[in-house]
Amino acid sequence: MSHGVKKETYIEADDKTTKALTFDILDNLYGKVEDLTGCMNEQVKTCNGRFKGLENKKKKNTAVAAGSGFGGGFIAVAFYYLKHWLSQ
Repeated sequence: MSHGVKKETYIEADDKTTKALTFDILDNLYGKVEDLTGCMNEQVKTCNGRFKGLENKKKKNTAVAAGSGFGGGFIAVAFYYLKHWLSQ
């Protein structure tokens, strides 16, 4: 990335030109920062939906795992008592 001013040009310039070049370079830099900030804000808006979906998915997966564990335990105990009841 170049700002368009060579080191030799800047060093050899008089005070008034150096100040003008410095202003132009800083103005260009602030413009780039504003562009980057705008892109970042758009990216945050886009990603917030995905992040919330992932967080909710974690809660859903935890609930499914707990329900499956409870259901599996219930079925295991039911088969245990069914096995003992049929073997008598």
